Amino acid sequence: MNADVLDQQKVQKPMRDWDKKNLIGLSKSQLSNVLQSIPGTKPFTTTQVWKFLYQRGVSTIDDMINVPKAVRDQLKEQYTIDYGRIMSDHESPREGTRKLLMGYDDAKAMVETVFIPMNGPRGTQCVSSQVGCSLACTFCHTGTQKLLRNLTAAEIVGQYMTLAQDYKDLPLEKNTQRNVANIVFMGQGEPFYNWRNVRQAIEILTDKDGIALPKPKITVSTSGVAPAIAKLAELQGIGLAISLHATNDKLRDEIVPINR
Repeated sequence: MNADVLDQQKVQKPMRDWDKKNLIGLSKSQLSNVLQSIPGTKPFTTTQVWKFLYQRGVSTIDDMINVPKAVRDQLKEQYTIDYGRIMSDHESPREGTRKLLMGYDDAKAMVETVFIPMNGPRGTQCVSSQVGCSLACTFCHTGTQKLLRNLTAAEIVGQYMTLAQDYKDLPLEKNTQRNVANIVFMGQGEPFYNWRNVRQAIEILTDKDGIALPKPKITVSTSGVAPAIAKLAELQGIGLAISLHATNDKLRDEIVPINR
């Protein structure tokens, strides 16, 4: 077999799913650029695909039945739909609080996302923004772990999508109450130290053509990255929580080192 044949076989070898890029987490403009590069794509295809991803909650590109097959086939060559893997799932028998360990990078990176029930089946999801944390707050277990990396927008949105699927919020139905009713960025990591990806995730979660979570239902909790707080105002309506954990500066210096 000559070298030209070997080179041709390398080109034709299909990509594995974990080698492909993720459609989840792309901004609407990024998704539009991807689709515009595919011949035969119509201008409205971006909205079609967006709704399949975030209103219908499809798990494969083949499930986007209204999108032309030729476009789907081209899309499948380089892209997939991936929320991350559930590595463990524990629920408190008394309170109903549920803790999921999500794995990424073939489970080399893992974070927690937690569902806290309110009255009935509805509740609040605590979302992580980083793998580990650099702040070392003394009351927080994550502070004992070194910061491995920031989560991508896909990995942040994927935490929500995992629970939304599990609690039957997807496909979205009009005038139906959501079980995952609120989102708080209060999991692992400091959201303002990964603001670019956190912001993109919030824009996806609140987009009117997709998940359309009301902005007052989302809160960003910070340990006190003061210079970044003003950035939140750009999103107009997202809630802010500041972790104080002390009534005076001296004590806060001890338990929240960023206070210094």
